[in-house]
Amino acid sequence: MRRPLALTALTVTALTPTLLAAAPAQAAVRPGRITAVSSAPGPHAGEVTIRWKQTRGHTTSFRIETGLTTFKQGSATLPDHGRHARYFTVGGAKRSVTLTAKQVASAGAAPGTGKHLFFRLTAVNTKGKGTATRAFPYLRSVAPRPVTPKAGTPLRVASFNVRTARWANPSWASRVDAVATAIDVHHPGVVAIQEPVTWPGRRGRR
Repeated sequence: MRRPLALTALTVTALTPTLLAAAPAQAAVRPGRITAVSSAPGPHAGEVTIRWKQTRGHTTSFRIETGLTTFKQGSATLPDHGRHARYFTVGGAKRSVTLTAKQVASAGAAPGTGKHLFFRLTAVNTKGKGTATRAFPYLRSVAPRPVTPKAGTPLRVASFNVRTARWANPSWASRVDAVATAIDVHHPGVVAIQEPVTWPGRRGRR
């Protein structure tokens, strides 16, 4: 009677590893929703700082995609990636990152270029089977902190939208003195005028 009992115990022990190996791996859980993204120049010349908030975890890393032009925001009319696209990755526990001047320059927006960085933040989870992602739905943009010149002359620039003479209300004739006074008071070195005096003519000529 003892011999059959021993054989039964050995049979169960041999099957246990096989049963455990057959258990499928769980799929990666989708990361928590990113609720807010903000950005600012600096803190040092050529750098930009990006901050964000997230509702919950399940995030192993964050991916920042940059471009020099706008790219997809859930619309088929926009390209999937911006011009000169670049990718930066930070840890899943982070809630802010500062891109160095070298990184910003590699993305094409070094100080002096006059270019902004358009960027999108995506949460990534690789813990489990496959990869799960959740992107912040809105595109953001930021300019790097400029380099402070060692010497130079301050320049005041004014921009004024005066609208067309014919269709403006009140008319240009009643506003021209006020515009001239504003220019005289603020003493700009450069004045840019949008929609100056124009009179629509026949056949679309002006």
